[in-house]
Amino acid sequence: MEENKQQPEVAPVGAKTRVFHRTIQTASILVLFACVAVLISGWINKFLTAGLTLTLCIFIIVSLGAILSLPWIAKVRDPKQRVLSIVLLSLIGGSALLWVISAIFIYLLYKNSAAYQPGTIAFFLNFIRFSLIISFQAIEANMISLSIMRYKKQYIAFQAVMYASYLFIDFWVSIVIGGVKFSTTEGISFSPILPMLFGAGMITILVIAVIYVAITSAIINSIEARKNGEYYTRRGRRNRGPALTESIIDSFTDIEDIKTAKTEEKSAETKPASAEEKLSKLKELLDKNLITEEEYNKKKEKILEEM
Repeated sequence: MEENKQQPEVAPVGAKTRVFHRTIQTASILVLFACVAVLISGWINKFLTAGLTLTLCIFIIVSLGAILSLPWIAKVRDPKQRVLSIVLLSLIGGSALLWVISAIFIYLLYKNSAAYQPGTIAFFLNFIRFSLIISFQAIEANMISLSIMRYKKQYIAFQAVMYASYLFIDFWVSIVIGGVKFSTTEGISFSPILPMLFGAGMITILVIAVIYVAITSAIINSIEARKNGEYYTRRGRRNRGPALTESIIDSFTDIEDIKTAKTEEKSAETKPASAEEKLSKLKELLDKNLITEEEYNKKKEKILEEM
């Protein structure tokens, strides 16, 4: 009966899987920075073509999608986190698909906007606006969900400030994007509420919210880095710089890496030896003439009785 009540254990993420995740993460970051660098350089030096821009944008979208998806791919293995992981993966994947379609629409408009009817152009632009709103919601949901699962009931005050700031930024951006509409009759129209959002007071609150997100995240990551400082060691000395770097990276990638490694290390140290291991060790002692036959038999009987 007791065995039936026990919850099934989740197999820890293996070393090969963690290395694979890190490889995908590193490759995605390199591709992302390379594409952005080419876009900026091409825009300044004026060598970009529509086809090259579209290709680079698709690479950027795929890279961002891979970076955001990695933590949830690792968490699908956990029954307690499976539903949330699938929801977030669907949201991230759907946003990436919307942006690929939006990039194609922008490419078509850039190549020959005169070939399309005003209604088609308005549809393209409203679709891009819709993609912006959905993708921003996906990023916000991803960041908040990762933070909640990472810190749980720790740093409640810092988390409260961080999430309140996230929600205000999300509210401001969503209203601004949603306040711009495209139609065949009126062209571009703006919501009456937009001037209020760009007032000095709202802009000040927006800047404070962004600063609060950065500060609270840095404080929590710094505390986490100090806690995990012993894990990132080199030649017996603490390296808090690498610890902080890894802690920040883990907030966007597989955040269970450090905890899993420390749990495996701790369990390996504290796990009691099995009867088979004890008998094997005892036999080695006998073969090396470190104990007598009589001592061997007595100890062997005691081990067998404990089984």
